[in-house]
Amino acid sequence: MMAASVAVSAAESITDLPTKTVNGKTYYYYEVQPKESVYSLCRRFNISKEELLRYNPSVSDGLKAGQDLLFPYSTSVNESSVTTSGVNTTASVRTYEVQKGDTGYGISRKFNISLDDFYAWNPDAKDGVRTGQTVVVSSSVPASSIQAVNTTPMVANGTRTHVIGDHETLYKIAQDNGITVGDILALNPSLDAAYYQSGTTILLPSVQDNALDAGTSMPLTSVIPNGNIYIAKEYDTFYSVATSHGISVEQLQAANPNVDMIQAGMEIIIPQACAEQGTTPELLAKETGDTLTVAIALPLMLSQQQRTKQAQLYLEFYKGFLLAVDSLRNIGKPLRILTYDTQGSMLGASQVLTDPMLATAKVIIAPEQPDQLTMFADYGRRNNINVLNLFVVKNDAYLSNPNVMHANIPHDAMYSKAIDYFVANAYGYTPVILSRNEGARDKQEFVDKLKARLQSDGKEYLEINYTGELTPAQLAQLEPARGYVFIPVSSKHDEFTKATAAILELNKENTYNDRFRLWGYPEWLTFRGDLLTNMHDLNTYIFSRFYTGVDDYATKEIDGRFTEWYGGKMAAAVPNQGVFGFDTGMFLIKALNANDGDFSRFTPSYDGVQNGFNFINAAPGGGWINDEMYIIHYTPAKTVNKMGL
Repeated sequence: MMAASVAVSAAESITDLPTKTVNGKTYYYYEVQPKESVYSLCRRFNISKEELLRYNPSVSDGLKAGQDLLFPYSTSVNESSVTTSGVNTTASVRTYEVQKGDTGYGISRKFNISLDDFYAWNPDAKDGVRTGQTVVVSSSVPASSIQAVNTTPMVANGTRTHVIGDHETLYKIAQDNGITVGDILALNPSLDAAYYQSGTTILLPSVQDNALDAGTSMPLTSVIPNGNIYIAKEYDTFYSVATSHGISVEQLQAANPNVDMIQAGMEIIIPQACAEQGTTPELLAKETGDTLTVAIALPLMLSQQQRTKQAQLYLEFYKGFLLAVDSLRNIGKPLRILTYDTQGSMLGASQVLTDPMLATAKVIIAPEQPDQLTMFADYGRRNNINVLNLFVVKNDAYLSNPNVMHANIPHDAMYSKAIDYFVANAYGYTPVILSRNEGARDKQEFVDKLKARLQSDGKEYLEINYTGELTPAQLAQLEPARGYVFIPVSSKHDEFTKATAAILELNKENTYNDRFRLWGYPEWLTFRGDLLTNMHDLNTYIFSRFYTGVDDYATKEIDGRFTEWYGGKMAAAVPNQGVFGFDTGMFLIKALNANDGDFSRFTPSYDGVQNGFNFINAAPGGGWINDEMYIIHYTPAKTVNKMGL
C-alpha cells in the first residue's frame, strides 16, 4: 500500500494532519519528506524537540525520508455558543476537553494561541488543568465576558494535624491526602522540605466533601510565587521538563525539593524567574556548594509505552537508589540526584553529556553499554568527576583512567581471592575435580587456575572423568575415612544434577555429616527447590560478588518499603536490582559525606544487604576497583552464612 505524502504549512498545527489507526488507536500522522530535519519539523509543527522525541522515540536514532511520525489524536474539540455577560448576543467559542498529560502551555501551543489568551479565557487554568476539564481555546468574545466553562473550584476548609511516620515522605503524605507538596509547605512555612524527621507534627488542609467529584480525589493546587504549575506527563523526567521550560535541572529540583521521581499527573513547580537568569557552569558550581550530587545515566526508556524487561530492571535499580536517598536524607549535607534517561542509544548518552548540571556531580553512575561507558569515563577524566561503572563487568578502563570506579571485582582478582580461600580452608579435605566427558566446561579456567595453585603448593588432588551421570561405582576409589571436597568444571543446572546424585547417595552412608563438601559458583545462587536442598545436604561453598538472601530480614524490609512507595514488589531477579540500587545509594551517599568525592583521601567500606563495596586503587595512574566479594556457605542445618573476603 502506498503511503500518502502530506505537506504542512508553517501556519498549520498537528491537529491539521490526517489520521490513521494503529493497533486500534487513532493518531495524527505525517510522512517525513527528503531533506527535512528535526529542527525544521519542530518549527513547522510548533512543537519542542522533546515532544517530537516523546511521541516518536525512533527519531533519536536519526530522521529518514518516508518515515511516519505519529502524534496523539483527540476528538474532543467542539464549537459551542455561550451567553456573554451583559450582551444579548451569542458568539462562536471553541472548547476542548483536557486529555491526560495536557498542560495550559501545551494546549496553547496545540491551538496556536498565546498563553495569555488561554489563561484569560480560562482563569482557573492558571492553577493547572485536569483531565476531563473543558477549556476555551478560541473565541471572538472578549475574554472578560466569557463565563467559566465546566470548572469546579477546590475549597480549603480549615486544617488538621498529621504526625510524619517512619520512612514517610511529604510526597506520599500529599498523595494519600489528595493534595500537593506545595499545599503542605504553604501551611507549614517553617518545615524544611529537605530535612524533616519522623515524629514531626504538620498541618494538612481539610477539604469540603462537595468540592470533590463523586469517587474522585482531586488535588488542591497551591499558588506558588514567581512560578507556574506544570502537570507532569507520562514518561516526563526532571531533565525533559527542565529542558522544555528553558531552565536547569538544578533549578527545577530546587523548586520541587521533595519530588524524587516525576510521575504522570504530578504537579511540578516551574520557577519562571530562574528561566530568565540563564545558567553557566560557574553559577551552577556556586549554587551547588556542599551539595552531595550524584548523577544517574541509565536506559530507563521512559518514552516507550512497552519497556523491555532489562529497562524495567534499570528503573527498579533507580527506585531502590531513591529508598537509600530517603534513608539518608538527614545525613547533614544537602543531597541532589540528577537522573538522565539515555534511551539506550549513543545519541541519548551524548545528549546527557551536554547538560551543564552534570559538571556539578561528585559521582556519575554510567550507562550499561561499553561504548557509552567510554564516553562517560572520558568526560569524568576531563572534568575530574568519578564515574562509577556498575554494569559493564568486563571493562578495564580503571587501569588507566584515575576517575573510573569499577564496582565489580575483576574476573582474575575474584578467582585469585576464591582460590586463596579454598586452599586456606580445605585442610583435611582432598579436592576432587569432576569433569563430564561430553559436558559443559564453562568453569574450566577457574579449575585450571586451582589445579596450578594446588600443584605449586604440593597439594594432592584427584580427577574423575565420567560419561552420562556420575555413579557410586566411580566414587568407590574414595577412602571411607577421608574427607573430600568436590569441584565441578561447570556451573550449569543439568551438570550440577548429573554430578551430585551419586555424591548424595554416598553421603547417606556417612557416619559423620562433614565428610563431603561441594565447591561451586555464583550461578548457583539462583537454585531453588530440590537443588537448593541438595546444596545444603552437600555442605556447599560458593564464591560470588554478591549474595541475595530472599528470606533475610533486611531484604524483606527493603521489599516492604519498595511496595509501600511504588505499589508493587521488586522483580524476582538475581541479583535483585532494587536492593542493588539501595546498597549503591547507601554506599555512595555515606562515602561522599565522608570524603566529599575525594576517594584518594578516604573511602569507607560498606557491607550491604546484597552488595558490598570496598574500593582500592587499581594501579599507579589508574582508578579504583571494588575488592569486595563473598563466600556463601549452605550448611546441612539449612542455614546460610555469608563471609566477606
